[in-house]
Amino acid sequence: MKTPNLSEPACSIAGRRRITSDDVLRLRTEMFPEGIAAIADAHTLLAIHRACPDQCRAWEIYFVESLTDFVIGRGDQRKVDEATCGWLIRTLAGDEEVIATWPEVELVVHIIEMAKTTPDSLRAFALDQLRLAFRPGASGAYALQRPASRGMTGFDLAYVWRILKSAVDQGRLDPSPAEAMILAEIAALAAFDESHSGWQQVVADLCGSPAGDIADNGSLPDKSRRSGWLVIEGGRGKDEQQAA
Repeated sequence: MKTPNLSEPACSIAGRRRITSDDVLRLRTEMFPEGIAAIADAHTLLAIHRACPDQCRAWEIYFVESLTDFVIGRGDQRKVDEATCGWLIRTLAGDEEVIATWPEVELVVHIIEMAKTTPDSLRAFALDQLRLAFRPGASGAYALQRPASRGMTGFDLAYVWRILKSAVDQGRLDPSPAEAMILAEIAALAAFDESHSGWQQVVADLCGSPAGDIADNGSLPDKSRRSGWLVIEGGRGKDEQQAA
């Protein structure tokens, strides 16, 4: 995202690299009295956020709620279309795939929670922050925020359920192909025997094997990698798609 030229009071706030509750009030009343109404406003708010590592709690709430209202709207529709989703992902992560700050992660999840409909790609993007946290030398906001563990923790599981709440059918997870592919990759990266029991059950349900069998084997069964929850667009598993 290209950094916009900031006017007052945004310029002085960014120059101090610190946001106080008084600054939030000034932004609400002087700069954005009607809320975030245009992409330029959204870029300004994000530029202030990234310029100020020292932030009060009031800022985090204002940042997330203001940009959520901008992205999904304030009427009855409250949805995210593909074009808006693409803009949001590019703006937050660029080419790096990784979201840099925790309030930006919270923004994406809050949008998913508040919108009536969101593209699969937005939920997959949010899940991917968790997958990327398991990479060697992982960086980014999610990797820094989660508890240190080789397995899926309760913190991680709560994050997954917030994103996929709409994919729960009668108590069981029914993810889209894009979501399922990332869940499969997370399951392959996370240490199963060190993971929260709730995550172990999710993996067992999705791949059709008892959690105890997976724990005893120390790995996912082969069928979980090529059928069911790993099938993606076009009806081919990820391994098959890469080989095509």
